[in-house]
Amino acid sequence: VVFQVWVANAPDGEGFHVAKELVQRVLHSETVAGTSFADELADRSVRALIDGTFTEDTGIAHAVATGATTVVAFMSSMHRFYDLFQGGATERSSGGVRSLSYPIFAEQQSDVKQKYEAFERLPMSANSKVLNSVCMGTLSVTTVQNDGFGIAAGRSITLHVIGVSSPLSQGVGEDFRVYATLVAQVVHDFSEAMATPENS
Repeated sequence: VVFQVWVANAPDGEGFHVAKELVQRVLHSETVAGTSFADELADRSVRALIDGTFTEDTGIAHAVATGATTVVAFMSSMHRFYDLFQGGATERSSGGVRSLSYPIFAEQQSDVKQKYEAFERLPMSANSKVLNSVCMGTLSVTTVQNDGFGIAAGRSITLHVIGVSSPLSQGVGEDFRVYATLVAQVVHDFSEAMATPENS
């Protein structure tokens, strides 16, 4: 199983195609790639996209760093989200992997947690084995200076948060086919909730 997606600098939306071809040449070559091929990879800036565990895996800090003032975040694990705020752990270790947290917002984690708990929750199917809840809400937050991301202090950011709570992990030891069931359950319950008279 290959988890990462390869991308390269290429015009006309060809970044994924060009990168895939270059990577395939390496994987299927019977000889060691030489300097000229390494230069080609470097010139094209070929890189793997996977997740942000070692930087910031919600994607929110990256979006804010590029200038976004409104961010929609789909969250399945809230501790990384809370790490973006003040008052939490700055270092974690899980499975022998250390990760650091660099808050980018001025608000306190305790306040954000209270607001998140008050978000509107969609009614769920009682017989779901893969979905506990889905909630939605909006937070108005302010940035603090974060040199690692190049974020300046004092920017007003609107966060639209959609939280999905599930007993499934983020992949460790799970049968990947179960995630299709989870997605179907989210779509089903969301569609039913949107069809209720109060949401019509």
